[in-house]
Amino acid sequence: MIVLAEPEIKAELPLPAELLPYLGFVLSKATASLHGWVNAELAGLRLDFKQVGFLALLYLQGPQSQIELGRKLRIDRTTVVGMVDDLEAKGYLERQPNPHDRRAYRLVLTPSGRRAIEQAEKIVLRTQEEFLSPLQPGERETLLALLRRLI
Repeated sequence: MIVLAEPEIKAELPLPAELLPYLGFVLSKATASLHGWVNAELAGLRLDFKQVGFLALLYLQGPQSQIELGRKLRIDRTTVVGMVDDLEAKGYLERQPNPHDRRAYRLVLTPSGRRAIEQAEKIVLRTQEEFLSPLQPGERETLLALLRRLI
């Protein structure tokens, strides 16, 4: 006799109550949840949450060096190089000689990168709104304000 396995249903288990008093634990779970959700929504653009921040700074602030972007985003050099290589391979940015420092390159968004970040911003904002939907508008603003003060 052949027994067919029932499809696996992935239910979210509640977080252990004993760990809920720990801010780091709760923040890390909330962050992981939001990042997972956003990354799934961004998959069609071949981007992830971290890459969106990277491209967003180039979009909003203009060309910059890898070192500047890494400092602003608090990302180590090795990670920055990997991100730049990946984003360049996808055609979203390019390295150009820095007119003020011949030893360095500045990163510039390509037209494809501009389109991608404009689409990604809409996705991120929509997903963020859905994620925060259990909170009242005033609570959302308070949460963001408090988190900004902490960092």
